[in-house]
Amino acid sequence: MNTTHRTEICNQESWCRQIRERLSVFKWSRLMRNNQQESREEEMTTILKPFRNRRQGGYVMISAMALTLVLLGVGIAFMQWASDESIQSQHNLAGMQAYYLAQTGVIEEGLHWLRTQQAGLLPQQATRRNDGEVVVDRKLIGKYEDVIIAPVFGGLESGDIFFSKRKFRISATGRVVLPWNEDGRNEEKEVLRKAILYVSVRSFADYMYLTDHEVTPLGEVVRFFNGDTLWWRVHSNDTIRMMQRPVFYGQVTTCASRFDLQAGASPQFLGPDPAFNVPRVNIPTVAATVREGAAAQSNIYNLAGQEYRLSMRGSSGILYYWEEGAPFDSLTAHHVNIPLQGTHTCIFVERPLSMHGQITGDWTIGCSEDIYLIDNIYYTCLNWGDDFSIEPTCTDYCGIVSEKKVIIANTWANGRENQAQESSIIICAAIVALGEDGGSFTFDQQNDVWDTYIGPNPDERGRIHLRGSVTQRFRGYVHRSNQGGTGYLKDYAYDDRFVLHRPPCFFDAVDQSGRALFDVVQWGQAVEEQQDIRNDIRVRYN
Repeated sequence: MNTTHRTEICNQESWCRQIRERLSVFKWSRLMRNNQQESREEEMTTILKPFRNRRQGGYVMISAMALTLVLLGVGIAFMQWASDESIQSQHNLAGMQAYYLAQTGVIEEGLHWLRTQQAGLLPQQATRRNDGEVVVDRKLIGKYEDVIIAPVFGGLESGDIFFSKRKFRISATGRVVLPWNEDGRNEEKEVLRKAILYVSVRSFADYMYLTDHEVTPLGEVVRFFNGDTLWWRVHSNDTIRMMQRPVFYGQVTTCASRFDLQAGASPQFLGPDPAFNVPRVNIPTVAATVREGAAAQSNIYNLAGQEYRLSMRGSSGILYYWEEGAPFDSLTAHHVNIPLQGTHTCIFVERPLSMHGQITGDWTIGCSEDIYLIDNIYYTCLNWGDDFSIEPTCTDYCGIVSEKKVIIANTWANGRENQAQESSIIICAAIVALGEDGGSFTFDQQNDVWDTYIGPNPDERGRIHLRGSVTQRFRGYVHRSNQGGTGYLKDYAYDDRFVLHRPPCFFDAVDQSGRALFDVVQWGQAVEEQQDIRNDIRVRYN
């Protein structure tokens, strides 16, 4: 190794040694600085420790105070809600009491009074009745007032006494005084509720089947039996007899205390339960309302020695008349045209009458003698399908009223001489037969041994498709066992449009004292009156 190289190595070793020495000093100084910093941090930690604990304690205290305030607010809100609920509950209770009072006024003061009035003396204008107080559990809770009974014209249905179902509106207000706290002041608050009841005078058309006697004019017992299905209200002033399994969808009522059931009879009551010992429905002997309505329209016909035939042609009718006993000939018979007067027409004939034809509009045809149905009596809107139904929107109505009998004539159109498979008769009407000596809805020439007419064996003439109702003083036969079977099978369906609209000039249903019988039409009303809204009188809807 030369000198120069050794000198460089020496120099390098010296430089390395210096570097090592300097690094050692640097490490030591750094270590010392780190130790001093840690020492200062420990010292600062010792100094600040009490302050840190104090700050954490403040956070807890603030949180606790906030939670307390929240709970206090919730408690106050809950107490306010509970108080409001209590007040609302008291108010609701008072409202129920007020409505109870209003109903009491409607029923006990309004309807009760209306029920005691003679049918011909029912009010023609609004009538106010007495106010009253009601005590419950020996504690006075309030009063009813403003009990008003008013006829309805132009409301549920417009019209007049002859040509409309008569309806009445009975209203009353219930008033209850409720203790009330307003801004710390103890006061009283009145709670008002109004009850409204609409009722209609029941008519004969409101019954599907109404009879005075459950026997024929000859005293023969007539029973309901298999195949008899009645879809609406049935009433008899007599004991109702039944055999086999008749079906009733409407309520059955009777003045008797029981039914007369043949052994094995099991009638089906699929509507309301039957009612016994109900008030008698008086069936008059004369058709006074039809006469009066016809007289008001100058439609009474009474030529001595003549008989009449009414051929309905939709919204008009042709009334033929000719010498009684002579055969009818439309070419030689006299006639008069009878138009539909407005929306309703009533006719009364004081001589024997036969009729048939198509009905458009409201008609009632009355007669002092027997009425013979020689062919169909049907509405323009009749559905000629299998069920012969009537559209609910139909505006055709018909009443047929005889002061004696309503008889299905033995004509070719009505199935004469065993035309059962080819013929039937359709009757769209509310039928009434009033005769004291045998008023019935029945059929002609029943093959009785004493009759001059004896038909084929059998003499089944078809089916009666009745779309309406029947009122008769005596139950009438429409089918007999004579000649192996004579007469008609029954297809009776109630025209439920009669519930809201009776035929014109029709009969009120009254009891034996002449007081009207009523049906409930509606509780409440569709629109509240402005005066009730202004007076904060709420109407209950049912």
